[in-house]
Amino acid sequence: RLIYYSSSDQDFPKKIGELKIGAFDFTQGRPPLDTEFESFPDHYFSLGQEDTYYENLNEIGDTYRAEALIALRDIAANDSIYQEVKELEITKISVTRGVKESWILNQFRRMTKGAARLTEYDFLYNLPRARGDQSSGRTLSFVVKPESLPPSNIHVLIGRNGVGKSRTLNKMAKSLIYPSRSAAQHGNFVTRTGSRMQAGNYLFSNLVSVSFSAFDDFDLSAEDSELTYKYIGLRRTSNRGAPVGTPKSPDMLANDFHENFCACSAASAKTRRLKLVIERLSNDTLFAYTNPLCLFEMWESHKPAVDTPEAWSIANEGHRLEVCKWFKKLSSGHQIILLTLTALVEHTEEKTLVLLDEPEGHLHPPLIAAFIRALSDLLTDRNGVAIVATHSPVILQEVPKSCVWRMDRYGADVSLSRPTIETFGENTGILTREIFGIIVDQAGFHSLLEQAVDNFVSFDEAMEDFNGSLGFEAQAILRNLFATKNQ
Repeated sequence: RLIYYSSSDQDFPKKIGELKIGAFDFTQGRPPLDTEFESFPDHYFSLGQEDTYYENLNEIGDTYRAEALIALRDIAANDSIYQEVKELEITKISVTRGVKESWILNQFRRMTKGAARLTEYDFLYNLPRARGDQSSGRTLSFVVKPESLPPSNIHVLIGRNGVGKSRTLNKMAKSLIYPSRSAAQHGNFVTRTGSRMQAGNYLFSNLVSVSFSAFDDFDLSAEDSELTYKYIGLRRTSNRGAPVGTPKSPDMLANDFHENFCACSAASAKTRRLKLVIERLSNDTLFAYTNPLCLFEMWESHKPAVDTPEAWSIANEGHRLEVCKWFKKLSSGHQIILLTLTALVEHTEEKTLVLLDEPEGHLHPPLIAAFIRALSDLLTDRNGVAIVATHSPVILQEVPKSCVWRMDRYGADVSLSRPTIETFGENTGILTREIFGIIVDQAGFHSLLEQAVDNFVSFDEAMEDFNGSLGFEAQAILRNLFATKNQ
């Protein structure tokens, strides 16, 4: 058993948990250890027996966790040691007995790097009934399974403009911020444990709302909230210089980015997460071309030689000017995605619910896909969940259909359904038809094709009128329309 002692803290000694110790030259019994030692000899190794062991190490701090795992030659933390010892008899019959290899390679290994312990989520959101809505039992269910593939920690509400996606996110936020208010007004979350329903007010410890629309209706602050709440977006959250709710200036957005980056850089765990997020986004070549990793070089170059408040103040101002200058050179899409993700790294703690309203508005498709993957990685690290309102099939193809709710509206009535086809990795054209159906056929290029069928006798005449500028799908649709006309 590992116990941590500290003479400077009244809460210690702290029980970390059970671990097992092995050695290369031992097959049975307990390997001998000196009464005192700085670290295990090279032929020794160890493994925590439960995820709570690594969780308790994380609670003490990143520095102690890292030093302890190195000193104890932990095989979940060090893959080279694990590969070297996993076939030893003492490893199989003692050290890893009762511990699945998948736990070692996934949950335990993640936690040795400071990540949160993953738990399964199974919760519902009961929508409030709108005036005149005759539907009943309108409930959205959400299930997140740790280590699932595809990941299940991002859920999507998709549908046409005006069906109520953004309104639903806003109601979700209010139901968590103000749980004592009427559920009939904002709806309510509940958890599902077997057949037993429990109030879901404390299902999450943290709520983050993200919207870069000038017309979003998220609360900007929640001083009387019963959980931690953060708004990330374009609107001002204070009345300094302009009324609350008015759009932020470009200078304010650049300063927001600098503040979030500095907050992340001041904590080693958040620095690690931010670097991982940026590396994931760099899969988009245009984003990689901006060289975002130079931000960390700027941070190092501005650290003062002497540790005084005056020196740090001067260094911080120089760093702010350089970072803001770099930030303003980016495209609006790159600005928004960096501002969003640095803020999310700063404010996403364990068991955070992130609500995102139409993030695709400023991003091209490859960057949308990279953003969703980066967000999923961050949520995995923090054991969090996101719910995204969108009308983008690019986002839809990044999540499985079990994580998708399609919203439709017929007058005052709202219907909710799952897609009939698997969505993860599906063609965006197929997804567009699946979600929007006949609505697409009545809009856009479809209407021009239908006009051509009315105006011309044959496919060839119509093609000539279009100067041959039709894609393969449009040509196929046009042929089918003429075939139907000529029957």
